[in-house]
Amino acid sequence: MYREKLIKKIDKSIYTLKYSRDNELKYPTKDYTFTLIRINAYTLDLMGRLKELLELYPFRNVEVVNPDNEIGFNREVKKKFLQLLNNYNDDVVRYYKFEIDRLSVDYSKINEEMEKASKRNSM
Repeated sequence: MYREKLIKKIDKSIYTLKYSRDNELKYPTKDYTFTLIRINAYTLDLMGRLKELLELYPFRNVEVVNPDNEIGFNREVKKKFLQLLNNYNDDVVRYYKFEIDRLSVDYSKINEEMEKASKRNSM
């Protein structure tokens, strides 16, 4: 699947979540509305992080790997992407119960690998 296609799908999800937040969850009518608002906020943040990771990914096709550039960078981006998705169910529950207040992802390794990859490509 092409990176641009994934980014468009994420943008559509972000639009839908924002619409829901702004128009459907605006007026609390049920006891669980606040929980839905928290889930919405967490999911919006997650979608934004996933989009950031995709924008850092250096290739157009996310299924094809360029062996020259595979070193570290792609693995780190994929690892963080999958970590966010795999932890969603547990983390969203912890978020709406106020056990955590934000997504906990360390971007420092990704940033380091990005710098290394860009130096290799400029040589």
